[in-house]
Amino acid sequence: MYYFPSFFYPVLYRTALVIIVCLATSLTACIDSLLIEGDLDRELLVVDGFFSTASTTHSLRLFYTKDIGLRIQEPATGAHVIIFDKQGNSAAYREDDGGVYKLNAENFSGKTGEAYYLEITLSDGKKYRSNPQTIPERVRPVALSFQIESRAMESYFNVISESTFVDLFVDTPVRIAESPVSLRWRVDEVYSFADETCGGLDGTLNCYVYLQPKNDIVILNGEDLESGIIQNIPVFSKRLFPRTPEFEQKHVFNVYQHTITKEAYDYYKKARDIANPDGSIFNLPPAALSGNIFNVEDPEDLVLGFFEVASIDTIRLFLRPVDFLEKYEFVKYCNNVFPNRFTPDCCDCRQIEGSSLVAPDYW
Repeated sequence: MYYFPSFFYPVLYRTALVIIVCLATSLTACIDSLLIEGDLDRELLVVDGFFSTASTTHSLRLFYTKDIGLRIQEPATGAHVIIFDKQGNSAAYREDDGGVYKLNAENFSGKTGEAYYLEITLSDGKKYRSNPQTIPERVRPVALSFQIESRAMESYFNVISESTFVDLFVDTPVRIAESPVSLRWRVDEVYSFADETCGGLDGTLNCYVYLQPKNDIVILNGEDLESGIIQNIPVFSKRLFPRTPEFEQKHVFNVYQHTITKEAYDYYKKARDIANPDGSIFNLPPAALSGNIFNVEDPEDLVLGFFEVASIDTIRLFLRPVDFLEKYEFVKYCNNVFPNRFTPDCCDCRQIEGSSLVAPDYW
């Protein structure tokens, strides 16, 4: 079962997929149980994060919300967060900032076939747990491709205009030893940018800018698909603008393919069905979606969000200026000619949000 990101609806007819997209007719009854009637006069805990086989730092965000549309957020600080495996081994997350808790994968890493659960003790003593989940076997994508194309977009004022996008597509198996799998994708980006000499003893720096773009909920259920490689799965789209530093040198898209549990897939499916068109998991008006977290002592305490465990494989796409020749034309970002005068980031690329002088290890 496919759930395409909302940005791809105008271009689905161009893809070479032989896939049936369907919504179960019995889903309505399931969604009804998720609706919350009336105003919320109490704070709800929201859990946002996942644990995986990736050898990186795992992050978990805890916050409270009172707003029915989940737009009012207050960080849940001072909590104790511990992850356990079925053998009784455990590791504690370290509180970072703003309700974010981090776990170094070198101290505790996810393994396929192993079950994990989370235990959260809030500053007020309330204790929560997640249902144990077993990390599925990893499914490796076989190819990542891109397409640059223009398509019509409608503004808030009902004005139709043409915009150009870079669209990303994944080819991947959907079964392991004939057993169907559930998949989810997310994307981040990195680009390099060299600043200019702006006089005096000022030299030039080359920065690497790390981007965390907004991701739609993009999932796939292998139960409804034949064995083999499914091609051209649309996983991400980025709108292009003529004046940007992002594509003057090398730009990398990192696509993370999560092999998730059926429980996680069902949660994301419900979120997709009732979410706003922007696909955000935590903007669900007028419904709140409970996940796999529960209050140990009070089963009536509603908890929002889902703690996912997954195996992850990464596939990358490197784009360079030559890839845009005769497809899209950029203007030089720092040309110091009216109206595009040098901005502070042109003289010091460290002024760009997310920038670093350290290149990724795969660069």
